[in-house]
Amino acid sequence: MSDEYPGANRTVAEDEARQLIMAQIEAHNGGLLRALRKYESGNAVRVWHGTIRAIEEFINVPLFAINDDDVVQWLLSVRLDESLLRNPARVWAQVKAALDIHVDGGTVDRICRLMVQLAAIRSGFLMRGQRSFGPGITLDTVGDAVEYLQSRRRHFVALLYLMPRACQGTDRLVPLDTLNVLLPHVEHSCTTITGLYLQLALIDVLPEFTLEVDDAGALGSHWLQSSMRGILIPNVPRSLP
Repeated sequence: MSDEYPGANRTVAEDEARQLIMAQIEAHNGGLLRALRKYESGNAVRVWHGTIRAIEEFINVPLFAINDDDVVQWLLSVRLDESLLRNPARVWAQVKAALDIHVDGGTVDRICRLMVQLAAIRSGFLMRGQRSFGPGITLDTVGDAVEYLQSRRRHFVALLYLMPRACQGTDRLVPLDTLNVLLPHVEHSCTTITGLYLQLALIDVLPEFTLEVDDAGALGSHWLQSSMRGILIPNVPRSLP
């Protein structure tokens, strides 16, 4: 955006603010479509659907499927850090021992596999300097990851619905790598697009809404604060990328 507004430092409102936000939406839409275009549609839908299944189990099992509070608290406290990545087999065995009497073996395996994937993803984000994904949301523990995944649920499903149209190539997604491949696009584009559309809604309902534009981006004068932080409702970014 600094190329479009070099050295700019001003306030925009109404139609100009709307045009600026729409330009950002189109840019993120275009980037997401280009990223998906190289993948084969049937494979992408099938593999991403399987990933969403594992995510739903990861969320729902500790919240609803286990009657032992001690087991739930232990599971939610498992750290998704370098200790897990150094010895995933040990943690996998511990989780299986704790959950086998509560859920079937296939579900346990998918949860454990996702734990390892999330630990690797967390490590990658940390290397790029990103530790949090909204106010108080991290990937430090299983409990933190449950909250994070809840906050991105609708973006995961929206991406699934987009794939049959957007995926036009021959590259195939590998199940073990799929979340690592697609999650950065969810973070960079999907959540931003949702936030930008909510900013458009604020322009329509708040006549006083403005954007403060400078070299780094644009900051909205108002934003939507969710009453249920992180639960099904995406975070609304205050600034354009």
